[in-house]
Amino acid sequence: KITFQKQRLWNEVLKIEKSADAQFGRSFEFALPKEWSRQEQIQYTTDYIQKTFVDRGMCADWSIHDKGDGNPHVHLLLTMRPFNPDHSWGKKEVKDWDFVRDKNGNIVIDESHPNWWQDKKNPDRHGIRIPVLDENGIQKIGARNRLQWKRVLTDATGWNNPKNCELWRSEWAKV
Repeated sequence: KITFQKQRLWNEVLKIEKSADAQFGRSFEFALPKEWSRQEQIQYTTDYIQKTFVDRGMCADWSIHDKGDGNPHVHLLLTMRPFNPDHSWGKKEVKDWDFVRDKNGNIVIDESHPNWWQDKKNPDRHGIRIPVLDENGIQKIGARNRLQWKRVLTDATGWNNPKNCELWRSEWAKV
């Protein structure tokens, strides 16, 4: 049953990820203390993976490898997309407007600016949008005669942040 569920899960990922360079998941290994009994290795690994990954919405598949050579370790495979409560896949990235920012990286707030924009459904999303300009410095017009604005892709979950590696490593070290 578990194997069937895993296969179904990855088949669903394949339906969403269609580009040739799609990243379905992330895999890595971490060492286990050889002084721990097998039961302790399983218990600590399960707790760590649950707390660090699964409780944050990731799906995890893992196994312990121990050839008896003094190097027990875990192989861990994590999904890149969150798993929603309705059993559908969430978004890895969100496309959003690129806003003018000050030298500290904060969005500039100036409601009198001609390029000011505020989301009607979510008023907290607001700022001065950056126009997409042609080679003559004129704002481009897109489909349906709409002005074009710069967009940015942001990581929807924060899981792709390279600093996570250090965080996850320190969490395992605490265990």
